[in-house]
Amino acid sequence: MVHKTLNLRRGGAALRVAFSFDEAAHVEEFNSCMANCVKMERLLKEKRTVAAAELYGKAIEALYTLVMGEDTAKAVIQYFGDDMLEMVSTINPIMVKEVYPAVQRASVRNREKARRKFLKEQKKRLRA
Repeated sequence: MVHKTLNLRRGGAALRVAFSFDEAAHVEEFNSCMANCVKMERLLKEKRTVAAAELYGKAIEALYTLVMGEDTAKAVIQYFGDDMLEMVSTINPIMVKEVYPAVQRASVRNREKARRKFLKEQKKRLRA
């Protein structure tokens, strides 16, 4: 479980939010959201349109909502307002440096658990 408290400060405004993320339960969802963020970021760099920016924003919002929960993600997004660049510059490093490695470790554990379960079931079948 990833537990994180964010103490955000910009200008005269401050925001303190905490979240917990069960990475083991959300490996596929997290990887899907991250892949979509990368895809939308590439699209934005290529197209440089309002529509591409909106798609990227929705991808970021989906990722933050998955990891932080809906209320916390909304609070963070509202706190940064229209300054998406500052938001992703502040929040995305946390996703990449802390959440992503935890998800990768959970993925390995989940695969190993599934493998052990499969082998155990196969041994039962051979004995029967």
